[in-house]
Amino acid sequence: MKSFLRFFVLVCLLLAIAAALLWPKRSDFLARGLEKWISQTQSELFIGPVDVQGLELSPGLFIKIKSMRGIWRTQEGSFPFELRDIQVAERITHFLLGRPVNISFGQFRPANSQHAGVSGRVTLYNDPGETFELKADFYGLDLEELAPFNPEVLSKSSGKLTGDILVKAHKAGTEKIKLSLNVTPPGGRLPAYFFDMLLPYLPPAEKEALSQIRTLKSVKYESAQVTAELAEKDALKILLKIKVPAYNVNLNLNLTIRVEDNTAFSELAKLMGLIKVGVS
Repeated sequence: MKSFLRFFVLVCLLLAIAAALLWPKRSDFLARGLEKWISQTQSELFIGPVDVQGLELSPGLFIKIKSMRGIWRTQEGSFPFELRDIQVAERITHFLLGRPVNISFGQFRPANSQHAGVSGRVTLYNDPGETFELKADFYGLDLEELAPFNPEVLSKSSGKLTGDILVKAHKAGTEKIKLSLNVTPPGGRLPAYFFDMLLPYLPPAEKEALSQIRTLKSVKYESAQVTAELAEKDALKILLKIKVPAYNVNLNLNLTIRVEDNTAFSELAKLMGLIKVGVS
């Protein structure tokens, strides 16, 4: 994904130069050119064509895209998505000068979703380490909408997800993680399998409290919260809270996971059930 974003900026620059020669039809020219480049070079990320609409190039070489739709290829299948209000905050020429480039998006969500989705900003530092930073605000996604990333858990889950996330990484691994995600009342449902993933981190008393849940197919929970921070290079601190009133379970899990620098984010995703255990 980091390589895609870098080449995305470079291709926009080349198309912008070409569009200057075709000024009356430059927006359509840029959009079709970007679609063709993605189709021909990014098949490992996307399934089929990507639809780009409303691409604008200002006289100062600022790029705006009204919407982009496509199918993201995941480890477990496919994820149809829509991305709206994309804007490159700096002139495209900044990329060639080795300066940081910020790409903001107003809304990212599954195709046909009725929820507000995610907005945020990606910063490409344009350095030899290929450093990038993602800041995202979750205004509302249903857990079930994320099922393509782990169908075994998330296809049987529900609950409106809100919060924020900050990730800074480079080609050698993850440098920074700061995350706070919540599902507020009335909550939703989680498969019993999700609680099995937590057992290795629980003391005996809490394992016993969850024993009655493990026999069920799914569980109604009232609220959930997860916060995480990469406090040190190899230490991921996580706080996970889940309330299941029907079974008098009030899980409050505070732990530190020792991780390799390049596996911090995948280890967090596994614990949250966002990717399948064993997939990195």
